[in-house]
Amino acid sequence: MEDSFGGMVVVVVFALVVGLVFGVIGCVTQQVYYVGAAPEIEQLRHDLGTVTAQRSEDAVGQATQWNQVIARKKRWNRVPFINLWIPDGWEAVKTIQIPE
Repeated sequence: MEDSFGGMVVVVVFALVVGLVFGVIGCVTQQVYYVGAAPEIEQLRHDLGTVTAQRSEDAVGQATQWNQVIARKKRWNRVPFINLWIPDGWEAVKTIQIPE
C-alpha cells in the first residue's frame, strides 16, 4: 500500500513540475512576442503616414492584422488564469489608426 502511495506522489510531483515548466515557457514566449511586436506596430504607424497610394493597400492590410492581434491580446488579458500568460503591456497598446 505504501509503494502505491509513493508512486502516486511521484506522479503528482512530476505533473506539477511539467505544468510549471510549460507555464514558464508560455509566459516567456508571450513576453518575447510582446516585446518584438511593439516596435513593429510603431513602425507601421509611421509607415501609414508616409506610404504611396500603391503601397497603402498593403500597409492597411498589415494595420488591420495588427489591430486584430491587439484586440485579441486585450481580450485574452481579461480571461481569468489565461491573463497570467498575456503581458499586461497589451492594455496600453492603442490600435493603429487607418487613414481614410
